[in-house]
Amino acid sequence: MPRIPFSVIFKAQRENYLLPILLKECRTIDSARNELRWLRERVIRDGQSSSRSKAWRSRLRYMCQMRSRGYPLQYILGDQPFGDLEILCRRGVLIPRSAYQISERAISC
Repeated sequence: MPRIPFSVIFKAQRENYLLPILLKECRTIDSARNELRWLRERVIRDGQSSSRSKAWRSRLRYMCQMRSRGYPLQYILGDQPFGDLEILCRRGVLIPRSAYQISERAISC
């Protein structure tokens, strides 16, 4: 796997201190931004809505660190959309992929 250029890491760091953590797994700033947004939304949705609290920031940082270690995003978030369903995901659960969703739609037509 090619190295991420230092200029990309530096740009990510200037934008948000958590982006470089996610870059290891995401590989691009755009992908890291999306995942950071999803993780932030999950922390807020789970009831720790005060973005200024230490607990909120600690939880978000922990989730980013898990992701940078290769832990599947769906396991961290706890679910994965699949068509009209929200599939609950945890360790040991097969994560549905978008390619299967397209196949499922074609079969059901």
